[in-house]
Amino acid sequence: MRADPIRRRPPGTALPLLAAVAAIVLLVAGTPSHLAGVHLAAAVDITDTPGTITDQWSTTGDEGIEKVIDNTPYRKYFTYSGAGWIQFEATTAAVVTSYAVTSANDWPDRNPRNWVFEASTTGSGWTPLDTQSNQTFITGFHRNTYSFGNTTAYRYYRLRVTATNGSVNMQIGEWQIYGTTTATTPAPAAPTGLLATAATDQIRLTWTDNTRWETAYRLERSTNGTTWSTAYVLPASTTKFHNLKLPAGTHYYYRLRAEGVAGNSGYATADTTTLSATPATTWTETWHAPNETLTRYRS
Repeated sequence: MRADPIRRRPPGTALPLLAAVAAIVLLVAGTPSHLAGVHLAAAVDITDTPGTITDQWSTTGDEGIEKVIDNTPYRKYFTYSGAGWIQFEATTAAVVTSYAVTSANDWPDRNPRNWVFEASTTGSGWTPLDTQSNQTFITGFHRNTYSFGNTTAYRYYRLRVTATNGSVNMQIGEWQIYGTTTATTPAPAAPTGLLATAATDQIRLTWTDNTRWETAYRLERSTNGTTWSTAYVLPASTTKFHNLKLPAGTHYYYRLRAEGVAGNSGYATADTTTLSATPATTWTETWHAPNETLTRYRS
C-alpha cells in the first residue's frame, strides 16, 4: 500500500500536528504491511456480502465458525485444535488487499500466532497473499490489520493458522476481509423467537439473530399494540435487552426489526405485563447448584 503524497502548503500556513506526525512516521519507518487496530483500505468487507464461511473442523454451535464473521468480537470462534484453516467462499469474486484478525475475550495463548492468508479461484490450488509469524494481540478484543499488494479477483479466501500462542486450542473474535467487489450486501433477515419475560419493573427481551447483514436493531414499544414509539436502536448482533424502570402491572407490546444498508427486515413481536409491585412470597433461583426455594424477602 502506498502512502498518500504530502502536499505542500502555502507559506505561513502551519501543517496540522497530526498530519505532521503521520508524515514523519511514514517517511522514517515506511509503510508497514501490519498496522495494529487500523483500517487500512477504503474497501468493502467481503464477509458482509453473500458467501459461505467454513472451517477445517466443521465447528458449529455457540462458538462455531459463523461467529468469526458476525460483526462482533464478543461472540467468538473456538476450536479444539491449535492449527487449521478458516475459509470464506464469496459468491462474487473480489480483489482483496487487506484483512483484519481480532482476538477473543480470554486465554491469550489460544490466539493465532503464525498463519498464511491465501486465495483461490476454484477452492483448490492456493496462492499465498500474506504470511505472518510471531503475531501478538495487546489485549482481548484487539484488532490487527494486514495489507498486501494484489490485483487478482478470487472467490475463495483462507486463513491457514499453523500455530497458536501456545495452546492446543484456537479462538478468534472476528475475521474481516477487505477488497473491491461488484457484490452488494442484501437486506437483513428478520429476527425470530422474540420473547418478553416480565419482572416487577422491567421486561427482559431475547431473540435469535438470523443475519450478519444488519447494521442495527430497532426495538419499538406500545401500550396498545397500535401506536408505537422507538424505544431503542441497538447494535448489530444484539440478542437480548432489558427494558428497565417500568411501572408495575402494565401491559407492553414490543416489535423488533433488523436494519441494514439494503433495507429493513419484517418485525418480530411479543407482549407481556410487568408484575405486581408486591414481592412474591416464594421464588426459585439457580446458583450453580440444584434449585432452592427461597421464602424470605428483605427490602
